[in-house]
Amino acid sequence: MPKATSRLASDRASRYLQAMCKHFAHKVEVRYDAERGWAAMPYGSLNMRAVENVLHFEIEDADEAL
Repeated sequence: MPKATSRLASDRASRYLQAMCKHFAHKVEVRYDAERGWAAMPYGSLNMRAVENVLHFEIEDADEAL
């Protein structure tokens, strides 16, 4: 399955992770706490982690044919 990763430096990584998860929860299934988040996006899964001052994203495509 194709994956894409990204990192964003921020003094508020945990706060932004939680805000994004709350936003996504209006449309898709979401699980999160202060350090980790997961969202069932229409194209696959989005995993997020807040580690110190960095927000990590990993998007994995659900379609194995790509």
